[in-house]
Amino acid sequence: MIVSLAMSLVLSAPETIPPGVLDLPVIEGSRPSVECLGLRERLAEAGSPYACLETSYDAANDIAFAYERSARQAGWVSDGGAANALWLRRTAADGKCPQLTLAALPGPEGGAQPRAADIIFAMDPDVRCPQPTATP
Repeated sequence: MIVSLAMSLVLSAPETIPPGVLDLPVIEGSRPSVECLGLRERLAEAGSPYACLETSYDAANDIAFAYERSARQAGWVSDGGAANALWLRRTAADGKCPQLTLAALPGPEGGAQPRAADIIFAMDPDVRCPQPTATP
């Protein structure tokens, strides 16, 4: 069952992620993640657009930063980050500032396969834009 699901995802792999939302091109070395570290259900319950890609553990950092560059070229601006996450935002026509979280998370260790990592894209479309601060 899992093998057939994985094959259907590979055969129908999107050219952009998330399709119709960010439309970032899928970067070579990454592919749709079947498992998504077990987070797929939780991300779907949140009701916001998301995508989950898999890559090799060794390439995850470089690929995550390549996606960040791609997002910035598409009009997103850097809005901070943490150890394994980057935040980007942009101003929408409705005055809101959607926020994109891009997180690279290592997969489980062990097994016969080389260790993988997942790159998760989660968007919150309803973030209010930060108010400009007054300068004295």
